[in-house]
Amino acid sequence: IKSITVKNIGSDTKVDAMLSGDIDLAQGPDATALNRVENNDDINIVKVTGTRENDFELNCREGNPLSDKNLRLALSYAVDRDVVAQVAGNGYSSPISTAFPPSVGYDSEDVNGQVYDLDKAKECLEAAGYSDSDGDGIVDKDGENLSLTISIANGSSTAVSETLQDMWKQIGVNVQIVYTETMQSDFPGLRTWSCAIRFNDPLGAIWMQFPNQDEGSVNWQNPPAEVQEVGNIMKTSQDLEERREAARRYLEIMDDDVPATYLYIPEEIWGIRTDRNFEWDPYWTNYQISSMRAEDCW
Repeated sequence: IKSITVKNIGSDTKVDAMLSGDIDLAQGPDATALNRVENNDDINIVKVTGTRENDFELNCREGNPLSDKNLRLALSYAVDRDVVAQVAGNGYSSPISTAFPPSVGYDSEDVNGQVYDLDKAKECLEAAGYSDSDGDGIVDKDGENLSLTISIANGSSTAVSETLQDMWKQIGVNVQIVYTETMQSDFPGLRTWSCAIRFNDPLGAIWMQFPNQDEGSVNWQNPPAEVQEVGNIMKTSQDLEERREAARRYLEIMDDDVPATYLYIPEEIWGIRTDRNFEWDPYWTNYQISSMRAEDCW
């Protein structure tokens, strides 16, 4: 290869550009358009399981309805992650139930994670003191209907938020979608979020996603005391198995206390023309800073 020309074009136009021959390779073509090239002999679709988890963070601050663990559990139990992943990636995303996806390789498959169970969701709502006392389809407490908000950045897709909105409506929880210019840390209810795991160590992802307790957590206030204990092990131990066990325990605590509801992980998609006589070995672009390695240019 004598030269590489990189074009910055929208994901919605990449399939057309591949079909016309304007580009030889496309990173992240629009998943909703891939059915147009899946059976095309001139284009090879390559999928690589990524490491960027997508979730909803919950504001657990005192005074917020979501400071009640039972309410957070109810929202988590009401989420069908298989459906969410399908909506998010049009078949090119995988559901996850805990903070570390299996592709990271930090034994997260040993953690049971968050599960879908509508009966338990309703039990948790009742434990939190909510019921539909007036029969209007929305649970209430002390005569006031429960109403929550999802904060999403302007221009972001609402498909996943709307899907969750419908799921939570099934258990009587009213959730409104609110657009915001910037994703502030002090959001009122829930916010869309994702975390790029750049190296397979909990200090590079889950410990940073919910700010290190040494710095003071903004939204996961008063977490279980064991959080700091396992965090200290992850920060100081040089014993790999001890660190792995601490990370597994940290995941279990998060799944039980629910400062976030984990949803899906997108697959990294590449479209590669097969008639250009070159090979491309894609890898996790969300796992590293750059998706191009030096040896790919030689």
